[in-house]
Amino acid sequence: MLTVEYALHPFNLIGIFLAGEGAARAWSAFFVEEIVPSFPIKLADWLQRRMQTRRQRALQGPPIPDVTERLFGDEAELHIASQSPKEGWRVSTAVAVHEDFYEVVRVEFCAGPRPNLYILRKFPAGKVMRGIYRYEPPSDLPQK
Repeated sequence: MLTVEYALHPFNLIGIFLAGEGAARAWSAFFVEEIVPSFPIKLADWLQRRMQTRRQRALQGPPIPDVTERLFGDEAELHIASQSPKEGWRVSTAVAVHEDFYEVVRVEFCAGPRPNLYILRKFPAGKVMRGIYRYEPPSDLPQK
């Protein structure tokens, strides 16, 4: 009876949880060679990022549509200027615009209402795509 009462005390439940988490982290480090962050620290980081994102969105004001610009040269390029960063868009990321496939070549940051500039080029033939992000431009792409 005393063991059950001891185990159900709130502070003891936290201790049992942290001991189990430590065992899982040790198992992961030893067998998989992967470092798993501690749950309380990960939770605090997640809360801080969420508050920071809310603050940034409040400072940006109402959302404005992206500006897309197609440039024709040796390689067909596409420039996308966006108010907020695109989730998951990094260098070498595949992006499908209508029926064409592009690869993110560069990500630039500049001043103005659309500080995120993504420079894309046609996806090279024979290159492996690991994942595709679909993008629908707000309007038809102007041609230059």
